[in-house]
Amino acid sequence: MRMKWKVTLLVVVVIVGVMYFSGRLDYALYNVGLNFNTCARNGFGATFCGADLTEYENRMRRVQLQISQAQQTLTQQECQADPQLSFCGAR
Repeated sequence: MRMKWKVTLLVVVVIVGVMYFSGRLDYALYNVGLNFNTCARNGFGATFCGADLTEYENRMRRVQLQISQAQQTLTQQECQADPQLSFCGAR
């Protein structure tokens, strides 16, 4: 009977260990700082860990780049329309 408890406990510990080291518990453990992979929370409160975090960061970089390019295009178009604007560099 005692041996059965030890085996059961060992199996549970192994299962929890595998889940922890595979990152499956990261979202649940992030709030207490026990996550295995790197995790972060965005401004809306969503948590991203591991590969999800990398994907989210890459998506945000692409969005920032697109915004920057759109701003540059708008500035160029405004300067073409009116070269006397203060930010166009015309003196």
